[in-house]
Amino acid sequence: MSESPFHDVKPGRLPAAAYAQRLQAAEMPALTPMQAVIEAERCLYCFDAPCQTACPTGIDVPSFIHRIADGNVRGAAQAILSANPLGGMCARVCPTEVLCEQACLRNTHEDKPAEIGLLQRYATDHLMAHPGAPLFSRAPATGRRVAVVGADGISHNEMEDAKPEHIAAGCNVLLHAMLERAGT
Repeated sequence: MSESPFHDVKPGRLPAAAYAQRLQAAEMPALTPMQAVIEAERCLYCFDAPCQTACPTGIDVPSFIHRIADGNVRGAAQAILSANPLGGMCARVCPTEVLCEQACLRNTHEDKPAEIGLLQRYATDHLMAHPGAPLFSRAPATGRRVAVVGADGISHNEMEDAKPEHIAAGCNVLLHAMLERAGT
């Protein structure tokens, strides 16, 4: 039996403080309301949007961006969360620069695509800060359950079974995450 070439791959190789510092450094600053509107107005609102095709969760990108530009941030968050219940986390960890933003038509006409990931984060953070009435209603419990193991960027595909329409159908959805903060 030969020795694995990955002998040094193991959890906890760095102290917890080093992980926290690296993750904090990677966090992009949030957009202000004015910056979000200006960025949203840069979107071309393509009919057959390549950014939407490039999104693994199929978020209607032009729709949610248009809602931000119109000042309907809650509606933007609803459009995001309807397609992806983990939309807030994905706004932070999804490699948008190689998915939706790379497909943005602004890349062919300008030097910079629309900041789709930051706009998604703006909409979902705004909803969390100003919750109001629930976006989705829950039907009476049916006794059916859906469990999703893992809350990282990879596990969001398993959340397809936990979309709001399943919750509205009375399924109890439970997300199991190893860490206290999902997506880390």
